Amino acid sequence: MSLEQPDGMTRRHLMTAAVLNAVGIGTALVGIGFGALTGVSDGGRNRLSVMAPQGVFSQRTFNLNPFATGAGQGAGFRLYFDHLVLPIESPLGEFRTSGHAVGTGDGQAVTVPCAVTDYELVGPGEVRLTFDDRLDYWNGESFDGRSYWLHDRVGFFQSGGAFRGDSFEGDLESDVVYRRSVDAGERTNRFDTRSGVHPGRPPFPPSFTEQWVERFTEAATADESTTIAGDLLSTHVSFPELADEGYGTGVYELKSAEDVHQTGLVGRLREDHPGSATVEEIWVEPMGAGLEGNSQEMKVNNGEIDVGRGLIDEHRGQYHPGSLPESIEQLTVYPEPRVPGLQLVFDWSNDHLRRLWVRRGLIAAAAFEAGLANLPDRVRVGPYHDTGMLSSIDERAFDDSFLERLYDYPFAMDRDRAVRWFREAGYTRAGGTWRDSAGDALSLTLLAPLTYEALARTIKNAWEEVGVDADVTLRVTNEVASNVAVGDFDVVIGQTPAGWHRTAYYNDWFVASNDTVAGSPVAVVGGQLGSREDESGLSSLPDRVTLPERPGLRVDDVEYADGGARYRFDDVGAEYSVRETVERIHSEGVDEATLTADLRVAARWYNYAVPNFVFAQHQIALWGDVDTYWFTDDDRALRTAPVRETIPNHYLLQSGAIRVNEPTTAGG
Repeated sequence: MSLEQPDGMTRRHLMTAAVLNAVGIGTALVGIGFGALTGVSDGGRNRLSVMAPQGVFSQRTFNLNPFATGAGQGAGFRLYFDHLVLPIESPLGEFRTSGHAVGTGDGQAVTVPCAVTDYELVGPGEVRLTFDDRLDYWNGESFDGRSYWLHDRVGFFQSGGAFRGDSFEGDLESDVVYRRSVDAGERTNRFDTRSGVHPGRPPFPPSFTEQWVERFTEAATADESTTIAGDLLSTHVSFPELADEGYGTGVYELKSAEDVHQTGLVGRLREDHPGSATVEEIWVEPMGAGLEGNSQEMKVNNGEIDVGRGLIDEHRGQYHPGSLPESIEQLTVYPEPRVPGLQLVFDWSNDHLRRLWVRRGLIAAAAFEAGLANLPDRVRVGPYHDTGMLSSIDERAFDDSFLERLYDYPFAMDRDRAVRWFREAGYTRAGGTWRDSAGDALSLTLLAPLTYEALARTIKNAWEEVGVDADVTLRVTNEVASNVAVGDFDVVIGQTPAGWHRTAYYNDWFVASNDTVAGSPVAVVGGQLGSREDESGLSSLPDRVTLPERPGLRVDDVEYADGGARYRFDDVGAEYSVRETVERIHSEGVDEATLTADLRVAARWYNYAVPNFVFAQHQIALWGDVDTYWFTDDDRALRTAPVRETIPNHYLLQSGAIRVNEPTTAGG
């Protein structure tokens, strides 16, 4: 990566000057100002241009009141003006507290102030947060534990908790120490409860929340409280009001309503902030906003945006490298933790699909790589390891030595391996079609949402190429579940869980709801783990299974005489109850060592028996203009975001990990 700045002027600057000369400078500057439009220097001040992950910007109709309906309006813009609280590193979900260090691309290192200096899990559903006492709001009020305590109390009153007889679960031990409840959701295991300790984005300051606490506290009846809640709900706070009232906390400040434009926001670096940011101004606008043709891709191609999210790749990227300015380079690519993956889910009530080697043969023949290339979302790739988890989490759940011993099934079509595995199942090919020992043809129906038609047909064609009869049934998404519920499928393209907590992945459920079809990588369609054929009418996982002593394809010395439909073998390898293992994974009292061991058992069952098969996941990519700015080469920093949106731009700016590449300091 070349970071030298030739003659003090980037290619982007030259392109911009040419455009302005061509169209007339007055026309080009309508509405937003020279620096805001082009990203070049404005009166000697450096301005970095970024895009918010929202398609529109509305300076006054966005309601930023955190207690109002649609409080998420403008969240993608406001994040650039929120102070770092407890940044989260993707894909592992690790938190970074105040005072952590970040290396910068110009050879420097900076210490990053965050709202939270330390956190401690007091119990499965409670955390003690300690706050940095150096931080304040733009209007000078302290930003600390008391800010969150007041915010949480308003939320408690707004929901009617006081008149339901509930007690407020929060204890402000001091202005900077706040013990609050953790929304653990379904995460009963205390080691994964920690993923819910983030207190959320900075709340509005006490000057906003304290008045509401007082009004709610004085309410004598539930009706009075409801009236106050209605008043709160209808209180509107726009971006100009956010600026004028000084409700923000970030390193970059909206100094006044004049910094709120029709098409975006100008943020100016706070001089009294304890952080180390050096970029003096930022221009934030929405993705794809503006006049016709003024899309994000065109802006990036024209060199008008300095840093953004998206993959640069000739075949699978959002941006083609040949159309970008030479100064735009890919900074990092990593798995997306928040988006579910795709998997094949097998119906084990089909006698063919109960057979281990048949499922393996279908995986080898499926041509996932070619199928994913046909998806409209060009950032889907295969997981790094076949654990049943997405790559965003398996590194946290397992060590490298364990992952290296697992078998990796082919991602691209492997005809030879598929043929070998069908023969291992006791099948022979007659008339171009694989048949079992009774002469029954291997004929399957692949069910898929209509949005995945190209993927489904690619898999069907690949199966037919190796001798598997296949039909495709396409349904709109909310009808797929109906087919699954009545067993009208053999294989379905569904989803696998997402998230940072390890216990989201291994469970005993298969869900077919209106908007998704999802399954756990250790479950089988047809019943809960441990259910028997005579109880459910469908085949399900045996009570106990034998797994190889070392992870791999085969239980040593077992011939699979039944075509690979058995999963328990006397005196060979160790026996496990996957059902009991999964129950322990989700139990509250399990210790870390037991949890780790149980996760390995579940991963080995998935890797050995492939009850379902995860074959796709999302990736996040980040690019930037390396001629104008230094970007950190710290991998952790490039994967860190302020909250769970997992977009690093906000963190990099607030932390000081993006720095101005001045001609006089080029090279460090």
